[in-house]
Amino acid sequence: MTLEELEKVEVVKSAAEKLMKTDDDYRKLRSEFHPDRFSYNSPEAARAEKVFIKLETLWELLQQPVVILKSKTAEYTLGDHLGTGDVSEVYRASSGGCHDYVAKVSRVPGGDLFISKESQYLKRLNAKAAGKTYENYIPRLVDSFLWDDVYQKRVNVFSAPYRLWSLQAIVDKIGKLDVRHCCWIFRRLLTGLGFVHLNNVVHGAVLPQHILVEPEGHGVCLCGWIHAVEPRTLVSIVPETHKSWYPVEVLKQTYAGPETDIYLAAKTIIEVGAWDAKTRKIKLFLESLLIGSPAMRPKDAWKLEEQFTTLMDATFGVRRFIPLVLN
Repeated sequence: MTLEELEKVEVVKSAAEKLMKTDDDYRKLRSEFHPDRFSYNSPEAARAEKVFIKLETLWELLQQPVVILKSKTAEYTLGDHLGTGDVSEVYRASSGGCHDYVAKVSRVPGGDLFISKESQYLKRLNAKAAGKTYENYIPRLVDSFLWDDVYQKRVNVFSAPYRLWSLQAIVDKIGKLDVRHCCWIFRRLLTGLGFVHLNNVVHGAVLPQHILVEPEGHGVCLCGWIHAVEPRTLVSIVPETHKSWYPVEVLKQTYAGPETDIYLAAKTIIEVGAWDAKTRKIKLFLESLLIGSPAMRPKDAWKLEEQFTTLMDATFGVRRFIPLVLN
């Protein structure tokens, strides 16, 4: 193991388990990469100090107790912490030897109601999407149950057979995206949203943290369904981090509709793209979807996708697969 290899290790429990199978492994690594072993004030010593702190953090993760949650039909062991949502904590999870699950656990009193609402919308959408291409755009809910902790919590468990990155995590890692990537992400969002709207659901929070991307296969999946509502009803929870991104109909607490989701999708793509003179027309197209009056905005995501595709092809010519590289 080298200093460079340790710098690349993720600070998650599964990485700690691979790196330190015994107490001796931890002690050996601490000794080998102690900052005092490197020349004083050298770049290597500074790097070793960061690695040393990382080793301590990884060791602390290993000391955390194993948490097992039980539903009526299965047991789930929580693994790596993946993130914190508006009302939940999200973890990798395993059950019966299978590690391909994600568990979303409510983290605030009353949060169980939002997690329950999410499960209801997802059950409806999963049933409608079964056997169709649209099932790739919607997280597959496999379990939902109450957990009596310090206060009542609800857990939603999802199938997660491959690695997905949130659009926010991608931008944090590699910066603003090539507009060609923005284009295929936006087109897939419109495909998924068209299906969702057809089934009388508004997502309500099409934001970077809720857009999950599969870089190698160019897949897109929408998470964050605690925000979902019926068309022409109020969005009951707006993420504070992105409140300023929302259109007038939500901020004035009147209603949300398909045009709300399309607005947020366009706003997101504008914000994450690395725009230039060549892609100016595409950006102007997206900006046209942000007009104030909801009545003047498009509501048909599939029709909009056709228009956007025409503009995209006129801008870039013959389509070719562009790998989304995260290294």
